Amino acid sequence: MSALDTMVQSDSGGVGAKKGFFYQDLAAAFYLTQMLIDKTLKYVRCEVTDDIDLVYEEHIEYIQVKTTDSDSKWTLAELCKTKNTAKNDSIIHKSLSCDNNSSYIAKFKILSPREVNSYLQYLRIPLNKRDNKDGRVGLLKSLVPKVKSKSPLGNDIAYWIDNTWWEVIPSKNELELMILRNIRVAAQEKDIFLKDRHERAILQSIVYVLTDKSALSRKINVSEDKSYLRKDFISWFWDEVEYASKDDTHSLKVYPQKLDKVDYILQEYNQCFEDDNYKNLIGKFFYQDYELFRYRFGYIVEGVYNWLPEVLLSPEELSNINGTNFQEKIDLLKTRMALKEKEVPSLLPRVTLHSIIRKNNLSQPIYSANLYVDSNKDRVTIYDNVHIVINNDDPDELWVGFSEILDDDNFSTTISKLKCDFIDNFLNNFQNHKKVILDVKKDNFLFKHDVDPYLKGTSSIDDLFNMIHFVVFIGYKTKNQPLEYDESEDEAYVPQLLAEVREHFEMLASEIVTEKIYKKINLHFYLYPIPCVETLVKEFEKRINQ
Repeated sequence: MSALDTMVQSDSGGVGAKKGFFYQDLAAAFYLTQMLIDKTLKYVRCEVTDDIDLVYEEHIEYIQVKTTDSDSKWTLAELCKTKNTAKNDSIIHKSLSCDNNSSYIAKFKILSPREVNSYLQYLRIPLNKRDNKDGRVGLLKSLVPKVKSKSPLGNDIAYWIDNTWWEVIPSKNELELMILRNIRVAAQEKDIFLKDRHERAILQSIVYVLTDKSALSRKINVSEDKSYLRKDFISWFWDEVEYASKDDTHSLKVYPQKLDKVDYILQEYNQCFEDDNYKNLIGKFFYQDYELFRYRFGYIVEGVYNWLPEVLLSPEELSNINGTNFQEKIDLLKTRMALKEKEVPSLLPRVTLHSIIRKNNLSQPIYSANLYVDSNKDRVTIYDNVHIVINNDDPDELWVGFSEILDDDNFSTTISKLKCDFIDNFLNNFQNHKKVILDVKKDNFLFKHDVDPYLKGTSSIDDLFNMIHFVVFIGYKTKNQPLEYDESEDEAYVPQLLAEVREHFEMLASEIVTEKIYKKINLHFYLYPIPCVETLVKEFEKRINQ
């Protein structure tokens, strides 16, 4: 007999154990990729309390992975089988004992390739679908005599039944397909279409890391070492997707989230202004410095000009720019700039604010979402910037912006407009504004977001203050920054500008933020002192007419 023919025809021993370990590692990878779908899943722990622990905001789901081979379905007897004399080491006993953290609600899951028999079918029903379902009473009656102990927090077998779901995923191959689907769907929601080899490379990288974490000793490591945190995974995942997609993806999303090659128009001072009475009120100071000892009007104008396509062209027009119609799009952009020439003073701050929100928040602007107020039968644009800010962990946000450039530093007219129209009008007419945003928003050109539930239906503004941010951008003429810079002054103008901006911020806060409702509103004042407003406007007019 050949030595090659002496293999034992059984998967017992090491082979069976490895099959179980591979299945468990793939299960951990699957639940980890659920983070791409569920923002409430904060981290995945491997072999910390149970086989896999899923830590959410308010609860922990303790998962036992059971891969024992058998030709029959899972039974009550297997579930309750004990080995020690204390009769407390069954699958249920071990699962219930995980309920030991008073900071979290405990939920449980058993994951297996094998199905359960009729006595355990109640556990196969998802927790949120058990109302009016049969099976609980009989299952409880069968288990009470077998499981008399309670969890460290005092919960009994009835609690375990009501908080346990038995999930069946028949094979390792099916787990792999579920992981690949999560990877594929997440990428495609950002209009990135990965090749199969790239999806599988990401899967293998995830499994490798989780296998390593699960193998770490509990004796010499802490739980953080055996956990994969959401913030780390999401960041790593998108880096992997970006790397994999460089040579074979085509994105239809017209507002990229990768803006590192696009310069800021203005510089932002590294100190924010705050108000002790209103924690949601923030002030920021924007400025520009000098080049060859002259104020950088040219740099600002060129920066605004470069952002114009995103503001003046629709997402449909941006999406189909190619070699055959490039000149056509340029001509269209020129036409729209000419039509707005009389609006140059308003276009300057509008585009500047657009660039700030985009760069700072990687936002998705909503084209043509200008919101109006009625003033003497005229429609006056008040909100010239509406953006969706997508967050990895927290709910996504809606940023609504007002922008203006003043010929001087007199804020009195602006204060009246801000208080009466910008904020109060938005609050009082929120239902109408929601409809406008929903009507003009083109989701097929935007990255996936979750603001629609807030905009649809009868949701009250009172419930949405956390996700709405008001941004006020005001450029104004200053006397504290010269048009030309003398090196001997050693940037003496910066402290003067800072003091000036702080004074304006405090004035705006005292004049506008006067009611209790403002304690709930996220309000940002962006202030930009300009040495000469007239020169800036003329330089911009000259640039768009070239």
